[in-house]
Amino acid sequence: MQTLYAFHQCKQSNYQIALDSISEGLTQELYDLPEGHNVSENEGKIQMGKILFKEHYNTNIAVPDEENKDAVFAATKAVTLYKNQIKKDYDFFSRNMVAEVEKIEVVYLQMFTLMIELAEQSEKDKRGALKSTLLQNKVIRRLIDSAILNQAAAKKNAYWSKNHGEIKNWYIDIVKKDEKVLVYLNQAEHTFEEDKEIVNHIFRQIILKEKTLISFFEEKEIAWAEDKIILKSMITNTLNSVNEEKDIEITSLSENWEDDLEFFTVLFRNTVQNNDEYRALISEKAKNWDVERIALTDRVILKMAIAEMITFTSIPVKVTINEYIEISKLYSTPKSRKFINGLLDSISEDLQKSGKIRKSGRGLIDNK
Repeated sequence: MQTLYAFHQCKQSNYQIALDSISEGLTQELYDLPEGHNVSENEGKIQMGKILFKEHYNTNIAVPDEENKDAVFAATKAVTLYKNQIKKDYDFFSRNMVAEVEKIEVVYLQMFTLMIELAEQSEKDKRGALKSTLLQNKVIRRLIDSAILNQAAAKKNAYWSKNHGEIKNWYIDIVKKDEKVLVYLNQAEHTFEEDKEIVNHIFRQIILKEKTLISFFEEKEIAWAEDKIILKSMITNTLNSVNEEKDIEITSLSENWEDDLEFFTVLFRNTVQNNDEYRALISEKAKNWDVERIALTDRVILKMAIAEMITFTSIPVKVTINEYIEISKLYSTPKSRKFINGLLDSISEDLQKSGKIRKSGRGLIDNK
């Protein structure tokens, strides 16, 4: 959803840049005109060029061969500029979308190597008054000794070699001053469950919640707010897998990454390629509403939902609608939920009647 939102914003920017290029090109021509030339005539060319470009944009019909060759030439150049930039943006977002998702696995591994770094800093910073350090924690020792974690971290280069200064400050200024951590460090002996509990606490209440660390991760990761939710779940699953007899288990981002990768790349592609068709469907049902007046977030959500209902035959319509209502709760206005629900219900009924939506297998469940 975020990728599609960004892509739509780029389209709007590209449109304006292409439009401005008409003025820039013909204005330069104005400066080169001989003295005594009719300036208003050249300004008319600029306006005509913009009209021709807008007609092509709105109708997707090629710029016609009008008598005003200068205006046609400027409009044609603007159309080419616009289309080339759209293709570049599409290619970039397609690649970047996958890279951003795959990066979550790297950050997940970094969470554990960060815990190890903090534990080592705890050992370096040990004071006589404290009775233990985090490096003695049995769960953290499991992280340090885990062959599977070490191999995965090495493969993804999920280390903190450039951030030792920050980690030292985080430990001294934040971790060591945490009340629960202080109580833990002032105890000489701990049970395995106590060790697991303090590791959980550091992850949940400090690493994933403390303002200084949040700011650090937000600067590094654009989608940190969303990634944090996924990371919290992955970390919890990993820590739950640890016990006194059993080593840690690396949590996968997806049970079947290849299927999931295909799902969201196809969803992105179909939403973009069928944008005009989906826009028309929304326009038809959004009575008394100009589609462009609907919030961009809501338009993106609606188009994605339509693409999913049409493209993926194994997903029930009700499941799709419910999922996008949930997305609207996260990203849209309080009123968006009912608006999106009503439109998708109506659009899905028409698409099923026309045969545009055809479900099979699991997709037939509750598909009424």
